[in-house]
Amino acid sequence: SNFEATAERVSYNERSDLLVMEGDGRQDANLWFQQKPGAQRDHLVAGKILYRPGDQWTQIEKVRNATFNQGQR
Repeated sequence: SNFEATAERVSYNERSDLLVMEGDGRQDANLWFQQKPGAQRDHLVAGKILYRPGDQWTQIEKVRNATFNQGQR
């Protein structure tokens, strides 16, 4: 999985393959990721983002913005 993230707080649990990104109340967490090679990147902006790179499972809290480019190259 190809992804990039920015956040005030970031943690990763290797056992569960879970990346947790949290903003600080002023700056939100950002996640950009590709659903498949060659596709345009999707972008999430939220207070908190949980992301599992292996299967791209995502949970978002306090969503500010979301851009999905499904099926586009």
